[in-house]
Amino acid sequence: MSRHHLIVLTGSLALCSLAAGPGAPPAQDLVAPILQHINARTRQVTTFSARFRQTSVDPTFAETDASSGRMCFLKQSPTDGQPATTYLVRFDYLVPERSVTIMNEAKVILWQQGAVPQEHAMVDNLTMRTLLSGLTSMEELREQFLISIASQSNTRVTLKLTPASDIARRTFRELFVTFDTHSWLPVAVQQNKLNGERVTLQFEEPLVNRSISAELFTLAFLKRQISGMQVRKPKPAPRPPAPTPAR
Repeated sequence: MSRHHLIVLTGSLALCSLAAGPGAPPAQDLVAPILQHINARTRQVTTFSARFRQTSVDPTFAETDASSGRMCFLKQSPTDGQPATTYLVRFDYLVPERSVTIMNEAKVILWQQGAVPQEHAMVDNLTMRTLLSGLTSMEELREQFLISIASQSNTRVTLKLTPASDIARRTFRELFVTFDTHSWLPVAVQQNKLNGERVTLQFEEPLVNRSISAELFTLAFLKRQISGMQVRKPKPAPRPPAPTPAR
């Protein structure tokens, strides 16, 4: 499996924390209005797509992987057959090689160019929810993490998520999520795992509430895409014109 598929599993970037001076309001009082803005925006978002850049760091081998592509997200409202809101996300990697990662809460689908796509049961739903922080419910994350302000400017605010439940502590050391304060959309998600693995995921040129079909997140659709990909052989270079015989 290519290491950029570690997006399903890892990541983080260290950021400075805001120090509370004497008489400063409690941290929860400071973060509450920010979460209100984020949650209000989250309720409005049904689809999200963007270009992404991902950096994965493996401290064991002192290696850093860089990859990029395009991602899309779809929020499905409850129906008679599906009583709870479901979240679907797909990452199409273009650099350094073609591959696809799809997470639809129940399944994880992985494909690399030249291989057969594989479907696995979704074991770690919390990793997916943290990856989609700001697109899924922040209130649900508050059940697993303590949320505080890591840094803040006129255009950006970064929240620090510290594991508070046993489930979260088993995987994460800490997480950071950065939001644009004009759109209140996420621009970066950074995870730090207990084993030292780190991933930084950055979103660029986001599009919100554009039409996205749920079929895009299925194994059947991916297989049809793969079968439709044709490797084009380069055309042979034209032969140079024959020299004109001398007269």
